[in-house]
Amino acid sequence: MMHVHMRNLTLITLVGCVVTLGQVKETTPTTREKVLDLQQNASALTKEDLSARISAIPMEGPIRPDRYIVGPSDIFQLGLWGPFSATYPVTVTPEGTVIIPTVGEVSVAGIKLSEAKNRILQKVRTKYSTGDVTFTLLKPRSIVVTLRGSVLRQGQYIVTSVDRVEKLLSLGANVETSRPNLAVQPSLQVSTEALKEEYIKAPKVVQVEEIYSRASLRNILLMRKNGDTLRVDILKFYATGEDVCNPFLVDGDIVLVPQRMISMNSVGVYGAVNAPGQYEWVDGDNLLSLVQIAQGAVKGSDLEHVTLQRVNDQGEKVSELQVNLLSIQNGSQPDVLLQRGDRIVVPLRPDNRGVYAVTVSGEVNRPGMYPILRGSTKLSQMLNLVGGFKDDALLSGSFILRRDDEGQDLFGPQVSLLRNYRSQQLTASDSAYFYMDMRTSHHPVIVDFAKLIQKGDSTQDVILRNEDIIYVPSNNQTVLVHGQVQKPGYTPFVQGMRYKYYVEKAGGFSELALSGDTKIIKKATLEWVDPSDTVIEPGDQIWVPKDFIKDSRQTWPLVRDIIGVAASVATTILIAIQVTK
Repeated sequence: MMHVHMRNLTLITLVGCVVTLGQVKETTPTTREKVLDLQQNASALTKEDLSARISAIPMEGPIRPDRYIVGPSDIFQLGLWGPFSATYPVTVTPEGTVIIPTVGEVSVAGIKLSEAKNRILQKVRTKYSTGDVTFTLLKPRSIVVTLRGSVLRQGQYIVTSVDRVEKLLSLGANVETSRPNLAVQPSLQVSTEALKEEYIKAPKVVQVEEIYSRASLRNILLMRKNGDTLRVDILKFYATGEDVCNPFLVDGDIVLVPQRMISMNSVGVYGAVNAPGQYEWVDGDNLLSLVQIAQGAVKGSDLEHVTLQRVNDQGEKVSELQVNLLSIQNGSQPDVLLQRGDRIVVPLRPDNRGVYAVTVSGEVNRPGMYPILRGSTKLSQMLNLVGGFKDDALLSGSFILRRDDEGQDLFGPQVSLLRNYRSQQLTASDSAYFYMDMRTSHHPVIVDFAKLIQKGDSTQDVILRNEDIIYVPSNNQTVLVHGQVQKPGYTPFVQGMRYKYYVEKAGGFSELALSGDTKIIKKATLEWVDPSDTVIEPGDQIWVPKDFIKDSRQTWPLVRDIIGVAASVATTILIAIQVTK
């Protein structure tokens, strides 16, 4: 039984093999011959040649078959996938066809890539009915297009079929000069050094952006060989990313760039947008699109209260309309069609939640930067927040510096100087001090720390402002005596002593001292006061000026002038006496 079973199994297996071989003999050889024939035709193109032909070019992303237009020189790869797989590179001929050996010729020029794929697959299926068939674009073609109008260089340019109109404009904005080729061929009888010297002398490539100041970027005309004319809007493409505003170029395109006349043909977008300013007006513009062209509203803008101002040819306001741009964005309200000369103002929502802070330094327990509430935080509150004063703090020398409110950051100190200087009658020294004072942009706040802390004087409890600087110096219990004294320097402070006591401690007045003009410089305010008008406190300075003594060269001109004036007066008196006789 065992032998019978094995014999039957062997017989069945042999019958199956015969049937299979019969099927292979009927179908497979034909398919295999076709594939081998296809591979034989493809062998003429080596891998190196194919690699060179499909070298990568910069692209924005994957090509969309429903948008890409096929044309001559596009390189494809035809793939047959099954028991016998093969790939075959094909190129669109100058006549716009694809030639597939053993299959035939298919016209694909001027149609979308998706349609070209369908045509090729249908044609291949007529001969290869089994397995999968693919038709893949390997490298987009180079094309010739024409640039005209208000550009630096008109003419024909070579670009690729994945380049947009904007790429052509950038090419037309470059002034290029030819340079010699440094790759010296062995057959050339020119030294490398001589060629390099010629290269250095040759003018360099100059990038010119003048096109963007004189050319229209919103009214560009794209004229195609099929008779279609499209309007290109580069600025709107930046704002929306819509392909129709900046389409891909096609063989034979003509791009006409008109001149931009912003003074006569513009709309303005101002306020809380990312790129405020004047923009070229295009017929059909609406409010939402112009705000998008201005790179959109900034965070915190009030889109519900946008103002649209309309003016006449003389620049006089004709009407003003309040527009809810938020409702336009969500589609609950129709957009507003703009006219030439319109002005759009996008306001900011009131928001005073900015970071307000002051800096406290010196002899306090916790120095540093501290936040404040706008218009409410007082000096006493801040002093409590920093933990009060250290034991050696000098209250009488403490001060607050406040940032100038004249818009230094916006206008700069020179503008503030001109605004204030025109109404002043200043000496040369006053002018120098005034200019330096304007440059500092910080000025002291009048406040007496000693009265506030020791006497509880609430009138000294000022409200702090953003960027205030509070400084509490150390009480070193000294008085600085300098100027025309014998031993200038610090002397120990003694309560109740007058300035002469400290001058004597410094060795007394020197020979050239102008003792009658001695000044006391207060620690906190740096104010110069007469000794009789103040009480000396720790940290104060005593300044003894120098007596100015003129030599004979300085004195004689003065004496000469006095004699001349006296002689003139005497002559006048004598003449008057003679006249009255």
